[in-house]
Amino acid sequence: MGRRHAEFLVPQIIEFIEEGAQKGHYVVLVIRGEDETNLSIEEEGLVEVADNLADNNGRLLAETFSRVASFIGLRRHQWHTSGR
Repeated sequence: MGRRHAEFLVPQIIEFIEEGAQKGHYVVLVIRGEDETNLSIEEEGLVEVADNLADNNGRLLAETFSRVASFIGLRRHQWHTSGR
């Protein structure tokens, strides 16, 4: 399998988040360590993205992957048990 490396500018990441939110989609950003297979973003850019998410707290759900997965699972369970 080849290595994937993506470099994004902060405005692109924020636009990606906003576009997903407007469409009612979940947007999952996984940022871990630094190697050739991860999202490449400078520390100050990461802080800017985190600040944007904090500024939109309540409108956007920003949590750990585990908590987001649990939230999605709960929503699916509620959907299926409501008879829809």
